[in-house]
Amino acid sequence: MNCLRIFIREQKRWISEISIEGLDSQVVMKKETTEISAKLKNIIIVDCDVTALYKKALYITGKEVFSLKMITYTCATDGASFTNMNVVDSNIYLTVGCIQIVFVNKFVSAILAFVNNFQMAKEAITEATVQVAEKAATGVKELSKQSSRMALD
Repeated sequence: MNCLRIFIREQKRWISEISIEGLDSQVVMKKETTEISAKLKNIIIVDCDVTALYKKALYITGKEVFSLKMITYTCATDGASFTNMNVVDSNIYLTVGCIQIVFVNKFVSAILAFVNNFQMAKEAITEATVQVAEKAATGVKELSKQSSRMALD
């Protein structure tokens, strides 16, 4: 995805412009491994209030927001390899850039007031969150039967 722009506005004024730029992702599945890579170049959140002293509420100062590469090995710790602590199920490489956030209460209040207009959607999200949490708890119980080993860099 090259660029996604989201504009938040009320009937009489623009509140914010959100730009998400340079999202790249790739999944390569092989017999022995699955490789997932993702990069995000930039995120900018702009306060559209003409009287705002700080226009950029959120921006990136480095070259990218994040770069992720995850390699999962199929059956890496099966059999005799289970006791070898140098063998891992997954390698994760993550680089995170510097994100600058300027907190201005007036801007945050305007965003929250806009979001508050969608009360029914908020309730649906809350209900979905509860269901996801229950499924996650079930997943954690399943994972606890045989834990994966990960190498983080």
